[in-house]
Amino acid sequence: MRCVTVRTPEATAGGILRDDDSIVALPSLGHSSVLELIQAGPDAWDAGAADNHPAEWHLDEVDLAAPIPVPPRNVFCVGLNYQDHYDEGDDRGLPEDLPLPVFFTKPWTTLIGHGDDIVVDPDVTAMADWEAEIAVVIGVEGSDIEPERAWDHLFGLSLANDVTARDVQRAHGQWFKGKALDTFCPMGPFLRTLASIDDVDRIAFSLTVNGIEKQATAVERMIHDIPRIVSQLSHSMRLLPGDIILTGTPSGVGFWREPKEFLANGDVVEMAGTGLGVLRNQVVFKKSK
Repeated sequence: MRCVTVRTPEATAGGILRDDDSIVALPSLGHSSVLELIQAGPDAWDAGAADNHPAEWHLDEVDLAAPIPVPPRNVFCVGLNYQDHYDEGDDRGLPEDLPLPVFFTKPWTTLIGHGDDIVVDPDVTAMADWEAEIAVVIGVEGSDIEPERAWDHLFGLSLANDVTARDVQRAHGQWFKGKALDTFCPMGPFLRTLASIDDVDRIAFSLTVNGIEKQATAVERMIHDIPRIVSQLSHSMRLLPGDIILTGTPSGVGFWREPKEFLANGDVVEMAGTGLGVLRNQVVFKKSK
């Protein structure tokens, strides 16, 4: 099942995207939004996945917002979760005993959907960079989750781009502000339920800028796998349905290229992932003040 959040001239509502690109409106199933469907629990997920629901829209007729309607409770992120990305920015290498996952957050105001613009203010940053990531979404609340039970708490996966203002990030001496600018977290185009994915570890994903590949990897190459991420994050901290976790980016970000590369006005950024569709966004610079 692929869940979307649809914007029409009349309203914003959740939907289920079918293989023929028709969309079932979640309100017709008793749920106003994707978040409400997630909160309703596994029985509601199974009912939504049935093929006997009439469609209300077609994909060509609507705009897509981020799959999880804003505001969610949290957008959590994992840093330095691919060996090649760690190595491109640090020649020390990782210790034999892997450190715990590095967690940080992005505000929900960063979230945008497929087709929305990544808006860059050149008065704030000259180093807007891309970071292709797999996002996982919590479906069943829990804390102190054991790794072997982590899958039971997940609803699904989506593509996400952890856009980062590198100069802002470094000027502030920490990661949050440089990753917190409005529109700096494209997500979508849909949220695929875990039950409809055969093998999460085999999901490959990539990112291009203007058709030129910049990043490519697979989930199986994570340092900390998804169950460990969920488990560590949940220690004495309750995770709730709709919580979003970005799981880290591979090598190929613009900051560590020679020469450095950053997003320019008019650039088209595309992410693609196995079974997760294509997330496309254009970069638009604000007029300088």
